[in-house]
Amino acid sequence: MDRQRLTDDLCQLPIEELVAVLQGVFAARQPAPEEASYCRNRFFLGTAWSYRTSDDGQPEKWEPWSTDLVAYPDSSSWGDSLGPDWGLCQEGTCGSCGNVVRSNVKQGLCPLCQTPVFMT
Repeated sequence: MDRQRLTDDLCQLPIEELVAVLQGVFAARQPAPEEASYCRNRFFLGTAWSYRTSDDGQPEKWEPWSTDLVAYPDSSSWGDSLGPDWGLCQEGTCGSCGNVVRSNVKQGLCPLCQTPVFMT
């Protein structure tokens, strides 16, 4: 396997295709499978955000980082479609586990608990 070629190929994918590829990988892999009988664990895709709080010409100051989970398109709404190429512009909160999620579609699945999430 040529790791650099794989990395380069993944970097060229539109966001919705990258999410779909990683969804398949994360569904098949577990960080600690040997602990599965007593500990739920999974990989997930997330984003991190930090907004600048200083004005131009001043030393840079930033808010603390916040993180969101990347939701997968809900196949009951989207079928096999990956949804539009809008980036991760939709946001909502999972009603089951309480995590903030982002997606390119309005109807998604929380990547942790698989609960449907409706985003704006």
